[in-house]
Amino acid sequence: MHNLRTKILLFAIALVVIGQLTTMGMVMYTAKINITKQAIDAVDKKATLLTGVSSSQANLSVSRISAQANDSDFIRAVENRNIYTINNVISNPKTRVTATMSLVIEDSQQIITQFGEKEILPEQVRKLVSNPAFKEGLPVMMQFNDSTYFIISAPIGPTESTGWLGMAYAMDMNYVDRVEQMIGLQISMFSIEDRSNPKLLISSLPPSDYEDLTAHIKQAIRLKGQTYPEIIEIGKASHLATVRPFVHQQKDIMVIVSEPMDVALATYSLIHKIATALTLIPLFIALLAAFMLSRTLTNPLKQLMRAAERIQVGNYDQAVRIDTKDELNEFVQAFNVMQSEISAREERTAYQAKHDGLTGLYNRDYAMENLRDSIKLAHENDEKLAVMMVSLNARQEISSTLGHEVADNYLEKAAIQVKSFIGEKPTIARLEIDTFLIILNRTNIDGATDIAQDFLARISSGIKFGDINVAVSPHIGIAVYPDHGDTCEQLILRSSIAKSEGTQDKRPISIYREGDEEQRVRNMTLLHDLLSAVTDNSLIMHYQPKINVADETVCGVEALIRWDHPTYGWLQPNEFVPIIEQSGNISILTRWALEAVAEQYDVWLGEGLDLDIAVNLSAHDIQDHELPWFIMDILRNHKLPPEKLIVEITEQAMVLDFSNATTVLTRLRDLGIKISIDDFGTGYSSLSQLKKLPVDELKIDRSFIAALPNDREDAAIVSTAIDLAHKLKLDIVAEGVTNRASYRWLQAHGIDRAQGYYWNKPIPAKELSSWISSFKGGSTQYLRALDFGTANSNKN
Repeated sequence: MHNLRTKILLFAIALVVIGQLTTMGMVMYTAKINITKQAIDAVDKKATLLTGVSSSQANLSVSRISAQANDSDFIRAVENRNIYTINNVISNPKTRVTATMSLVIEDSQQIITQFGEKEILPEQVRKLVSNPAFKEGLPVMMQFNDSTYFIISAPIGPTESTGWLGMAYAMDMNYVDRVEQMIGLQISMFSIEDRSNPKLLISSLPPSDYEDLTAHIKQAIRLKGQTYPEIIEIGKASHLATVRPFVHQQKDIMVIVSEPMDVALATYSLIHKIATALTLIPLFIALLAAFMLSRTLTNPLKQLMRAAERIQVGNYDQAVRIDTKDELNEFVQAFNVMQSEISAREERTAYQAKHDGLTGLYNRDYAMENLRDSIKLAHENDEKLAVMMVSLNARQEISSTLGHEVADNYLEKAAIQVKSFIGEKPTIARLEIDTFLIILNRTNIDGATDIAQDFLARISSGIKFGDINVAVSPHIGIAVYPDHGDTCEQLILRSSIAKSEGTQDKRPISIYREGDEEQRVRNMTLLHDLLSAVTDNSLIMHYQPKINVADETVCGVEALIRWDHPTYGWLQPNEFVPIIEQSGNISILTRWALEAVAEQYDVWLGEGLDLDIAVNLSAHDIQDHELPWFIMDILRNHKLPPEKLIVEITEQAMVLDFSNATTVLTRLRDLGIKISIDDFGTGYSSLSQLKKLPVDELKIDRSFIAALPNDREDAAIVSTAIDLAHKLKLDIVAEGVTNRASYRWLQAHGIDRAQGYYWNKPIPAKELSSWISSFKGGSTQYLRALDFGTANSNKN
C-alpha cells in the first residue's frame, strides 16, 4: 500500500502528465489549424502568381508578335514570299525572345517558312489553324512531334488574309522545373478543349499519379474550372491542390498546382517535435522531483504559449524570461533568438516594401500612398500641395559609356544630393532611372518654384562620385493641388507632362499649364494619324524650285512634305515632323518621302523635265545603316540617277554621333548621291568636322539672307561662307531669297544656286511643269503677294 508521500508524488506526476499532454494537445491543435490554413493560403497565392506571371508573359509575347506582324516591311515580305527577309525576322532573337519555334502560315493554311529545333508537319499546321483560339490571337496548347508547345499567334497585317505569324514555346520538363523553382510547388498541365476527356500535357509528378490528377481535373471542370486549395489524394499521399487557368486569356488550358502535405506541414512536424521535447523533458524531471519542478514547468510553458500568441499577431517586442539554468532556459533563449530574427526579417520586408533598393529613397508605391494621404490632409486643412517631378537626364548616358555599375553608383550619389538639397521634410521618391518625385506639403506655386530654383543652383556644379564629376541637365515639372488636379494620379501625370514640355522647350523648370494635357493628346492623335497617312499614301509632296544663278534657269527642286489633316486642316512640317521624330518612327516618313520623289522623277522625266531633287534627312536617319541599302533599292526600281538625288542634313543632326553619321553619309556618297549641309551657319559643326564630311554643297540659312544687302554683319558672314565653300570646292546655295536686292547681291558675290519666295513658294508637282515652261530667268513677275513674316516661319 502506497504511503501518503507516494500518493502525493504519483498525484503530482499525474497532474504533470495530464497538464503537459493537455498543453501539448492544445498547442499542436492550434498550430496544425494555423499552419494548414497558412499552407492553403500559400498554395492559393502561388497558384495565382503562376497564372498572373503566365498571363503577363503571354500578353508581352502577344504584343511583340502583333507588333512584328503589323510591321509594313514584314507584311510586304510575306505578301511577296521574300523567304530570306521572313527568315531573318522570325529567326532574330529580338523577335523570338524565348520562343522555341516560329513559323509563318499563309491563308491557305500552308507553311510559308518556319524556324526552330523541330519541323511542324502540314497536317499539324492545318489542325493548328483550324483551332478558333489560334485565329482569335489566343494562346493555344498543342503537341507536335511528341512535345507540347504553347503557341501565340497574330494575323499578318490588318486582316488575316495575308496569313499568320506564330511563336511556339516548349512546355517541357525544363519549363516545369523552372516553374517549380519559381513557386516551389508541383504543377500538372491539362488541355480541357474536350471537357469530357481532359488531356494531361505535362506534369512534374510521376506517371503513377496521372490517373488521380485526371480525376481531379474532371471534378474541377464540373465545378466550373478554378477551385480553392483542398486536400486530395494523389497516388499514395495527401496533397494540397488547386486548379487554375494557365493564362487568363485561355480557359482551355488548366494547371493543377499541388504540394505534398508532409511538405506543407513540415513546420507543424518541427513544432510537434519541439512540443514533444517540451513534454518529455519536464516528465523526466517530474519522475525525479515532481514536487520541486511543478511550478517551474508550468510558468515557462504559459510564457511560451503567450509568446506564441504574440508572434501570431505580429508582436515580437517582448522576450520570454524564466529563472532557471537548465535545458528549458536554453530552449527559451533559442526561442527568443528565433523571435528576434523573425522580427528583423519582417522589419526588412516592411522597409523594402516602402523603399527603393538602390537609392534608399521611397519607391513609387509608397510615394503614391503618401501623396493620397497628403492630398486628404491638404483638403481637410484647405492648404496647397506641390508635386515636383525631377529628371536629371544623365543615368542612361553614364550606363552606355561607363557601365551599369558606375551608373548605379551615380544614382546613389544623386539620391543623396537630391535629398540634401531639398531637405528632410518633403517626401522624396525614386520613380524610374534618375527621375525623382518630391511631395511638398503646404506649398503653393511660388514656393515650389523657389525650391526648384534653389535646387538647380545647388546641383549646377554636377554630381561627383570617385574621380568622376557628372554634369547634369535637370528638368523639373511642377503641379499644384488643387490648381492642377485633385487626385494623386492627376498630379503625377500633370507634373510629368510639365517636365516633358520643359524638356522639349529646353526650360529647366516648367509649371503645368492648362491645355498641356490636351496638346499631348493632340500630338498622340497626330502621330497615330500620321503613321496611317504614310500607309494610306495620303501625304502630299510640294516642290520649291532651285535657280542656277549663272544662267538663271531652274536646275532642281527641294521636296517638302505637306499634310491636309482631316481634323486640323493643312499642317506645316514643323507641326508634325518633330512628333514622329520624338516617337522614333521618323524613318517611316523619310522612306515614304524618298519613294515619293523617285516616283515623281519618273513622271517628270516623261514630261521632259530632268531636275535635281533634294530631300531632307533627320538626325535619326543618318544614324541608320540600313538607309543606304533602302535608297539603293529605290534607285534600282526607278529611273532616278543617283547624281540627281541630293540629301540635306543639318549641322545639329551631326552632333548626335558624328562618327556613325559620317559612315552612313560616306556610303550614300559612294552610291553617287550628293550631300548638302542645310541651315549652314546655325549649328555646331567646326571646320575640322566639315573637312571630314563627304559634302558636296552648303546651304546658307535664310536668317543670314533676309536682311541682305543692308545688314553688314550678315553680308560679311555670307560672303565668308561663299569664299569658304569655293575654296573647299563645294557648291553654295542661298535659301530664303525674298527680294531682288538680296538676289542681285548674292549673284554679284558668286552664289551658285538660290531658292525662295522671290521665285515661288513650294508648289504641288502637277503645277511645277507649267511654271517652269513659263519661267523667265531672274524675273519677279511670278512673285506671290505673301506675308513673308509668316512664310519664313516654316521651311520653304
